[in-house]
Amino acid sequence: MKLLRISLGVFAALVVVLVVHIYVATHKAPMHNEGIQLARIDMMAPVDSTQAATLKSAVRGMPGVKNCYMNIPQGTLVYAYQLGKQDKHAVYAQVASISPVPCIEYMPSAKEMTSGCPVMDHSSLEYRFANWIRSWS
Repeated sequence: MKLLRISLGVFAALVVVLVVHIYVATHKAPMHNEGIQLARIDMMAPVDSTQAATLKSAVRGMPGVKNCYMNIPQGTLVYAYQLGKQDKHAVYAQVASISPVPCIEYMPSAKEMTSGCPVMDHSSLEYRFANWIRSWS
């Protein structure tokens, strides 16, 4: 009898956790991403972590820039900026002026423009898993 009560208690706790998880996952506040654009700058030579931190802080400090990420192994700087408050060419000019290595603005090809997010690696496990989940619906 004691084992049955413990089992029922554990089952009830798991059901409560599941219900709370479903509620939290489905009732998030809406994200307002209207007018947010992503852009990328490619570094033509390797940068170290201190140079990357300097570039990231300079870009994050610019008005209208929402977020910035530096992928050091690939040498890419990806940032989100607000249209109308910031211009990707101005961000590039700022980065080019302080970057210790040469850099270029990333311009996606016509094929990449039609295939969705040009920054996403289409051979990655995350991308393939997400497409597999999307194929169910």
